[in-house]
Amino acid sequence: MLAAIALNDAASRAISAAPPVGARAERSPVASRCDEASTRRIEVAIERAKPEHAQARFEADCRRNPVHVAAPDLVRAKRDVAGGFRGEPATVKKGSVLPADDPFVLEHSGAWEPVAIGRK
Repeated sequence: MLAAIALNDAASRAISAAPPVGARAERSPVASRCDEASTRRIEVAIERAKPEHAQARFEADCRRNPVHVAAPDLVRAKRDVAGGFRGEPATVKKGSVLPADDPFVLEHSGAWEPVAIGRK
């Protein structure tokens, strides 16, 4: 067994020495710049992800998604209208105003007239 150990020691001396554990090979300047740029992008992403930047992210998202909201088309009852209004039997009184697409309006379509809203 001692001969085997001696052989192993001799064999290990014949193998080239490896760098110490944790050692890194030197990087080229180009590779180092790529690493720095990548690290910087990661740092920026981490900074933007912080909770204190949530409001700024939200506002930026809002600016990227502009929406124009117009007033709904409204109708006015020309007479009292009896029927099921929002699940209850009811009489909707003359002059009441509802959105033109309300199910009650659609069910009693002849009882309504358009309401003119100032439009540009």
